[in-house]
Amino acid sequence: MTEKMQTYSRQLFDVVSSTQAEFARTAQARCEAYGRQVQSVVEDVAKNAPAGSEAAVAALDTAIKAANALYETLQKTSEQVAEVARSNLDMAASVASKSAGRTIETISQAPKR
Repeated sequence: MTEKMQTYSRQLFDVVSSTQAEFARTAQARCEAYGRQVQSVVEDVAKNAPAGSEAAVAALDTAIKAANALYETLQKTSEQVAEVARSNLDMAASVASKSAGRTIETISQAPKR
């Protein structure tokens, strides 16, 4: 019974993890496309900006780059969290399996009444 629950938990975690990874890939692709569009707009604004607005355009460009860096950091952190969760699940399953094995062994060695 314990092994079936562990197997089910792993399979469920794998499905959830795969779904999350697919959503992350889709979000990343859309975010990258959006980032390219925004960068193109900033470049167009910079080309057509009136004299004296260079500082504002540079600030906008810096803000966009900072937002992209933040997104990348959050994405990497998300991947690390998923990996830690997988590792913790595997460790918990291993401990539960050993514990169940010891319990079964203890019960089988108990004197029969």
